[in-house]
Amino acid sequence: MSSLPAPSYRAYFVGTDGHIIGREDLICAGDAEAIELATKLTDEHAVEVWDGDRLVTKLACQKPSK
Repeated sequence: MSSLPAPSYRAYFVGTDGHIIGREDLICAGDAEAIELATKLTDEHAVEVWDGDRLVTKLACQKPSK
């Protein structure tokens, strides 16, 4: 029985000041799935998706402006 490698995708929550304020590990088969999952996390903060030391994408916060 072979074991699968640990997921390397991480979604970092970015505050309005540009600093990382949190992180969530993502279990994904590839970039497209990681981006899809991370898009669901943009309600309150911008999100950066990383695969190890490779930046996959930056997603803007989707919270409506008041």
